[in-house]
Amino acid sequence: MKRMKQWISKVPALIKIDHLTYRVVFLREDCPEAQEYIGRHDGTNSEIRLHECLTEEHARDVLLHEIVHAFLWKGGYSNLRRVEDVEEFICTIIPGAMIRLCRDNPELAKWLFTEARG
Repeated sequence: MKRMKQWISKVPALIKIDHLTYRVVFLREDCPEAQEYIGRHDGTNSEIRLHECLTEEHARDVLLHEIVHAFLWKGGYSNLRRVEDVEEFICTIIPGAMIRLCRDNPELAKWLFTEARG
């Protein structure tokens, strides 16, 4: 049996994104989903999935990337049509969403924004 990477135990199992609570799920290398992507936002099941093979630094980036997908999904991004509307939407929704994310998830904020230490 493969040893779990140490950083995985540091990632909060639950992340609150506004009124929704997402579960963080780790994909093993032998999982069919893991062959398709290294991270995925699943709004229907309130999950964010991360490939367990990532380095801690890369996992931070991928997790935050998937959280931004959650912000956009929740905010109705798919309904926008014009490029100008998309840019304005993103610049309006992301700052407040990031502030609430860090406020509501102090352990996540600590892990995301603290340099990895050997």
